[in-house]
Amino acid sequence: VLCSSSSSSSSPGWNPFQFVRTVLFFNKPQLRNPFDSLTSQTESAPATGGTMGKRRALVAGATGGMGKRITEQLVKQGWDVRCLVRDVPKAKEMLGENVDIVAADITQPRTVQPAYFDDVDAAFICTAVKVAPKEGDTEDRSKYYQGIAFFEPEVAESTPEAVELRGAETLVNELRRVLPPSDGVVLVEPSTGSKLGGALTQWGPIDDVVMGGVSESTLVVEPGAGESGEPAAVFRGVVREENNGGFCAVRSTNAEPPVDLSRCDGLAIRLKGNGQRLKVTLRTDTGWDGVQWCASFDTPDGEWFTARIPFSEFRPVFRAQIVKDRGQVDASRVTSVQLMLSKFEYDEGDGRGLQKNPTFRAGPFAIPIAGIRGYVAAPRLVYVSSAGVTRWNRPGINVDEEPPAVKMNDMLGGILTYKLAAEEVVRNSGLPFAIVRPCALTEEPPGAPLEVSQGDVIRGKISRDDAAELCVGLLSTPEAKETTFELKCTLPFSEPWTGEPAESRDWASLLKDVKPWVTGRTVDDGKTYTGTTPERDASPW
Repeated sequence: VLCSSSSSSSSPGWNPFQFVRTVLFFNKPQLRNPFDSLTSQTESAPATGGTMGKRRALVAGATGGMGKRITEQLVKQGWDVRCLVRDVPKAKEMLGENVDIVAADITQPRTVQPAYFDDVDAAFICTAVKVAPKEGDTEDRSKYYQGIAFFEPEVAESTPEAVELRGAETLVNELRRVLPPSDGVVLVEPSTGSKLGGALTQWGPIDDVVMGGVSESTLVVEPGAGESGEPAAVFRGVVREENNGGFCAVRSTNAEPPVDLSRCDGLAIRLKGNGQRLKVTLRTDTGWDGVQWCASFDTPDGEWFTARIPFSEFRPVFRAQIVKDRGQVDASRVTSVQLMLSKFEYDEGDGRGLQKNPTFRAGPFAIPIAGIRGYVAAPRLVYVSSAGVTRWNRPGINVDEEPPAVKMNDMLGGILTYKLAAEEVVRNSGLPFAIVRPCALTEEPPGAPLEVSQGDVIRGKISRDDAAELCVGLLSTPEAKETTFELKCTLPFSEPWTGEPAESRDWASLLKDVKPWVTGRTVDDGKTYTGTTPERDASPW
């Protein structure tokens, strides 16, 4: 599975057999002269200038109070928006001509066409069973939407089970086809025995022997080398500076077909650092030599960590020289990955020449690697739930002090019961999610100071405009990934917000203390309230 060269610490002379092994390992499928590609960098396919085109978001429930505002925010921020609605004429009148409107009833799965989800990069589930005052409401549902005064409610259409739970299941099943998994796309993952799993399983050394040096390295799966005693792939060898050398590298053979990482945000490597700066390289063609896409990252000495390198940080390089005007790496066609420990950095073309790695140390090294993946930085699926959703069966709670829906959960057909079940569908989907639980939604203007909490204990109000702005902001907020949290403004119900809208919000600061996998559910057949204790460990990816 893995090609290796010897890695003794003594300093041999240049080894022509090692050179030939390296050339043949990476050029077996080709009968052409493997040195042809050494003559010019023009053989490499040009970059496309980016990893994807204009972003597209799906909004389910786009004519609701939250859905229409989320749609407006997305359009304002330059997204293509596809609105999934039941009433197309109403949607066109409400949302205008700048969105793609498709008709579906999520309680009827056959109406939810797979084509509606094509090319979707993010999704918002804002659907909810229709609740209305028993005494009736205005045509624009002003009594329901105002959110301050209480009107005794009733379920007006369908059932909470059909809309909240079954509808969410239908949507999530389709979204799992098009959105990336939360843990990313696996390129390398050590498995049992001496094998590698993932898309790139064949690796070999490509050390400075290719330019006359005498360094040696290998990549092998070693039992017990992992973070918790599991197998790990270990990049080990001896890097030497004789013969103008000074680098060791291991590289995968070309993937056939190329790996599509366009749904990911960058490359992640989980490894145990040695205190030195490493290089990682992506290739997007099948040539042995040519333009490659490189990024450098520093490693802590003796500690496991996950290096996350956004695709935007990979730069086009030909033999350590930066190549100008090549755009951004085409992450949709990754053919191979290379990991390197090198004395050299890059020649920026600014007259300073080839720069040196400031942390480089010659000699033996060993770097255990738990995996390499395309990673997803932030949520791609945002589910709009409700504060109070876990309180209906919490032991010891006084329902008279809670929002009306908690006390009236059974009367409203288990509306919170099924909404909480829908949350579990989202959490168990394997998708990069965030679940937002707004307190009482109001029609007040945006801009009020906000507060987030976990464990489902807060009460209060929140403007739909503020909640929608946050929901869209989560798509670029890594702190929100795999989190569930409640949201309100800091003003009491009795005090209306009359200030100006905020010019911008720092969502990362607002969510800095939010922890993944906290739900506030009651488990063990209604005996144990989980509070702010995470129900599972956060993924290192």
